Amino acid sequence: MLVRPTAQGIFLERLNRFSVSCLVQGQKALAYLPNPGRLWELLLPGRRLLLGPGQRLPFTVLAARRGPYTVALHTGLSNRVFEALLGKGALPGLQGWRVLRREFPLGGHRIDFLLQGPGDRRLLLEVKSCTLFHRALAMFPDAVTLRGRRHLLALASREYHRAGVVFLVQSGAARWFLPDFHTDLGFSSTLYALRKRLLIKAYALCWSPQLRLRGLKEIALPWDIFEAECRDDQGALLALFRQEGGFLLQVLSAPPEGMQALHGRLRRRGHLLAFMPIRAAKPLKGRLLRALERVFGTRAQADAFPLGENPLGRPEFIRLLLEFRMGRLGRRLSADSRPP
Repeated sequence: MLVRPTAQGIFLERLNRFSVSCLVQGQKALAYLPNPGRLWELLLPGRRLLLGPGQRLPFTVLAARRGPYTVALHTGLSNRVFEALLGKGALPGLQGWRVLRREFPLGGHRIDFLLQGPGDRRLLLEVKSCTLFHRALAMFPDAVTLRGRRHLLALASREYHRAGVVFLVQSGAARWFLPDFHTDLGFSSTLYALRKRLLIKAYALCWSPQLRLRGLKEIALPWDIFEAECRDDQGALLALFRQEGGFLLQVLSAPPEGMQALHGRLRRRGHLLAFMPIRAAKPLKGRLLRALERVFGTRAQADAFPLGENPLGRPEFIRLLLEFRMGRLGRRLSADSRPP
């Protein structure tokens, strides 16, 4: 058991990075959210939350229900889960290892674990919790993480011990894992560049509605898909602006100089709420425009959609974004895995 939920809530809104408003037994209540990720696909109005007791706030968010899945959200518990599974020998490829030290100092950073293995081998290991998945593909991170990239570089620079990173995917449906090059190109490119120097493992965890672990499996990292699709000058992107009376969602082609450069220019325009690249091996702007017209029920005006409400709170928009970012890749992976 991860931790025992003591209440259920209905998500209303996210107040800031670390607190949400929800309904508990019909009464509005505040809950601490121990997860700084964007969580767009999880924190939608009406979504059911599993809550535990709080300290400064009445409750703490432990998990969210997404369809048939219970998605653990408390990042502070991930290391406890990893250590328990390691101690039981339940992690494929890490049997026989044990925790020698926690919070190991390395170049101004604190690495989660120093492990000791057979033959007195040592392994520096960072553990990351992954909550972003669509169908059978999981990706990390769901928000830019400069700290995560610095951890990778610190692990790769170690002198005395082997090093690696473990991703705990909070969905038993996942079959594949990739770094989210749509959201954080820097972290993803760094992980790819270091893939032969670091031990990289991904495990899919299946949680029950009571936060009991139902199953665990190691999942694959299909680097060939990353190599084919991680293009900063192809695909398309969405830019969400606040404007008088509502919002403006603009659909853009990837510029030749790359989406990273365009991000800076759009930020200088002001009122940019979200920048959502969809990196791909080929242009996607036309397909994306047609799909958005079906979602919003209106034609685009100069490749943009004036909206009265924030589309990030609309489940159908989030599903479209996940489909363009991850669904395409998942279908290709499924096709490649079919027997001839």
